[in-house]
Amino acid sequence: MTVHTSPLLSLKSNPHSSQSATTPNRYTFPFKACVQGVIVLIMLITLVYMFVVRHYSKSQFKIHSNDEFKRFLHYISTVPIESTQLGYTANRGFLGCYVNTDETFSKHDYETLNDTWLYECDRTELHLNKALEFEAPYLTIFNHFDRIVNPGFWRFVQVVKRVNDLNVEWNLISEPTVFISVPLLRGVLSQLDSRKPYFIRFDSNNPNTDEILVVSKAAAKLFVKHSYLNNTICPYQQDIPPAILLSKCMIEAKVTVLTSTALELTMLPMSTIASNFLPMPKRLVGFTGITGREARLIRYLKSPAVHG
Repeated sequence: MTVHTSPLLSLKSNPHSSQSATTPNRYTFPFKACVQGVIVLIMLITLVYMFVVRHYSKSQFKIHSNDEFKRFLHYISTVPIESTQLGYTANRGFLGCYVNTDETFSKHDYETLNDTWLYECDRTELHLNKALEFEAPYLTIFNHFDRIVNPGFWRFVQVVKRVNDLNVEWNLISEPTVFISVPLLRGVLSQLDSRKPYFIRFDSNNPNTDEILVVSKAAAKLFVKHSYLNNTICPYQQDIPPAILLSKCMIEAKVTVLTSTALELTMLPMSTIASNFLPMPKRLVGFTGITGREARLIRYLKSPAVHG
C-alpha cells in the first residue's frame, strides 16, 4: 500500500530540507512613541517661552512703570468705601450712558471711546447738540428756556426727556473727552436706591466736569412732574453754570442732590491720562496678568483721537 505524503507536511516534518519555509521580517512604525515625543517637545518649548516672556515683561515693567501709574490702575479697579451720605445698600440697577457729541464726532472716535469704557454700560446713546422736536408736556415745561444762550442746560433737558421715556434706572451724561470708570461708578450707585430721586453732579476742578451728571429714573420723572405743574420752580439764569443751575432746579423739584466729591467719585480727562502715564509698560496679554481694561485703555491713549 502506497502512502502519499503532502509536500506541506514534508516541509514541516523535515526542518533540514532545502525547501524549508522562511518567515519574512515585519517592521512596525512607532507611531505612539512619536506622538508622545512631540507632546513632550511642545511642553518644553512652552515652558521655555513662558519663562522668557515673564522675565522680559517684568524687566520692561520695572523700566517704564512708576508708583503714580500703579495708583491709577488701582483707582480704575477699586470701589470706594461707603460714603457717610449713604445709609444702606441696594442693587445697582440698569445703567444707561449718554455721550454728548457734535458733527465732528467720527466713527473712529466712537470705536476708541467704546473700547475704553463705554462698552461697560448696559445701554449707550450718542446725542448731537441740536434741537429736538418736543411734544407735550415737554413744550409746556421747557418752552421758557433759552436754547441758544445756555446750550449746556438744553442738552441736559434733551437727555431728561430721553431718560423719562426709556425708563432706565441710572443714567450717566458724559463727554467724549472724559474717562469714566464704570465699575467705580457702579460701586457708588450700588449703595443708592435707584427707585428714589437722585441727582449726582461732578464738582471737581477738572475740565468738562460741569457736563458730567448722573440722574436716576425717579429723579427725571419727578423733575418733569413738578416742572409741568409749576414751571417757575426752575427760574432761568443765564449767568449760572449749567450744572449748578440744574442742581438748584432738582432741589426745587424735591430731588436729592449729591456731589461726586462727597461720594468719592472722580473722573479723568483723557488728555491728562495721556500726558501723565505714557509710555505705559509693555506687558503681554495672557502671560503677565494684564487686564482687558488696561489693554483697552492703552489702545485708546495711543489712538489719534487723544493725540490729534
